[in-house]
Amino acid sequence: MAANLRLGFAGLVHDHVWDLAPQWRETGVEFVAAADPHEPLRQRMQTDFGVARTYQTIPEMIAAEELDIVQVTTTNADHADAVEAAAAAGVHCVVEKPMAATLAQADRMLAAAERAGTRLMINWPIAWQPIYKKMREVAATGAIGRVLQVKHRGGHSGPRSFGCSEYFTDWLFDAERNGAGAFIDYSGYGVNIVLDYLSDAGAVYAHAANLAQSADPVDDNGLMIVKFANAMALVESTWTEQGAIPWNTFVLGESGALMADYRSRDLVQFDQANRAGTPVECESMPEGYRNAPEYFVVRLLAGAPIENPTTAERGRAVQEILQAGLDSIAENREVALPLS
Repeated sequence: MAANLRLGFAGLVHDHVWDLAPQWRETGVEFVAAADPHEPLRQRMQTDFGVARTYQTIPEMIAAEELDIVQVTTTNADHADAVEAAAAAGVHCVVEKPMAATLAQADRMLAAAERAGTRLMINWPIAWQPIYKKMREVAATGAIGRVLQVKHRGGHSGPRSFGCSEYFTDWLFDAERNGAGAFIDYSGYGVNIVLDYLSDAGAVYAHAANLAQSADPVDDNGLMIVKFANAMALVESTWTEQGAIPWNTFVLGESGALMADYRSRDLVQFDQANRAGTPVECESMPEGYRNAPEYFVVRLLAGAPIENPTTAERGRAVQEILQAGLDSIAENREVALPLS
């Protein structure tokens, strides 16, 4: 598909990189180099994926190599530096979610890509799930009427018990490098889904706390209410989930509702005629939309724009709501949007 495109890995401390690398391999891009300060991770990239050259820093790799794309899988707080360095060299970026640790960092990334005319995509893994695509399609037909409320819950039992690597957990529990704890790790998924249905958020009220993992310095649970002119959303995040509790997404409309379960991949539609709910068949994602590397390469080669929910603009919109949530948590008050 993309034998002439040259890929570099900018950071290896985000565990998602080990799922993304095989997906990149399937696109046919050339694995040119990887940069990360941790020698064991550089060695793994060489051993598992045949990357010939590795570097301790991202600027060093970008200066030494001719790259077309970098996969950014650093700490959240390091995304901005990586994107600025890549964009200045004319290199396109795919950044693992969330866009950054702070709104100011997200703004830097957006500005760097705009100045350079490079592509910037934010990968939200749920974007490639058929249930969420089908939910958008059903709602767009008007089948559930005007959307009044969206609710999303996501999380797991915590990075350590869930099996994240020491390199990943090292920064997930650092509020400066991650942005927060469970709140920043999982709320972005829900906010991105909310923005599929509702726009022009007016205010945010959030609360996050460490409820069960007191030895750690960041929150393990969070709640956020997002207010709109004539609608509302609730986003829940957790690192204290026990068992395979469903990641439920509810989209409630004036004449019906949709409920999706991320884990079972089931989608159910409700209305007055089907009060118990009717299962909705979700077709597999078509080729070119099955994962982030495939999508990015197809769009890049076709000269086609990146579309929601993975655009940099959507990533920035998500980050603004997350930032308002962090401000709300810190100040124990409702925070108006947009942020000044």
